Amino acid sequence: MFIHILGSCSGTEPMPGRDYTSWILEEDCGDILWFDAGGPCSAHAYRKGLDPLKAKALFLSHPHGDHTGGLQGIMGVISKAKWLRNDPDIFRKLPCYTAVPEVIEAAHKLCCLSSQKDCWEITPEIHLIETPGEIFSDAEITVDTLPNLHMRLHPETGRHQSWSFRIRRRKNGEAIVYTGDIKSLDELAAWLETPTRLLMLETGHHRADELCKMIRERNWPIEELLFVHHGLEILRDPAGEKAKADAVWGKPVLFADDGMTLAFR
Repeated sequence: MFIHILGSCSGTEPMPGRDYTSWILEEDCGDILWFDAGGPCSAHAYRKGLDPLKAKALFLSHPHGDHTGGLQGIMGVISKAKWLRNDPDIFRKLPCYTAVPEVIEAAHKLCCLSSQKDCWEITPEIHLIETPGEIFSDAEITVDTLPNLHMRLHPETGRHQSWSFRIRRRKNGEAIVYTGDIKSLDELAAWLETPTRLLMLETGHHRADELCKMIRERNWPIEELLFVHHGLEILRDPAGEKAKADAVWGKPVLFADDGMTLAFR
């Protein structure tokens, strides 16, 4: 299994060499699960050799533009791959897991406007995230969710708009937690009190060393830290911020870079 970082930047001003937040989980079978869709993530995935027709599902943590701006591109690159293989039936629907389906629907409308033939289009299959718990499973992994308070409740429905994800591997029980954007890491305590192989946590609204201190004070059993969705402190001084985080954590942490790949055996 692999994690591919397509974009590592938070919603700051555009930064050289970095795009907005998106990453892919590549399963052992070669299928891919897409998490968030910031920037031109589909182009980055394609250039890394990830087959868009292997996309099994798309998961959106919340609807902010630095996590959703590449949705049309994902649908477009799948459509283009169908055209290149001259097989309109090879990929008809993309399961999309989100609490705010309007962003998926809007991206699909734009994609349809630019499509020359209906036969190459794909249809998003909306799975509404409303309650905590398992939302996806296949032969290799399960995905479950917890709400967080990064965004206020939806003004019309009263539902949470911002969610975090946990991936659990069936073969060994290892857990990978992706915070998305959060108000406080304590919102995920129910997960983090149990063994976690990798915690992917955002620094667009937090400092890496302060998060490390908090985890150690809570005594959460987390094996490895990968910081993503970088804020200005890391973007301006990555080496300095990493040194501070390493010192608090007691061993090296990881700072995501665009194009980075992590392998899990």
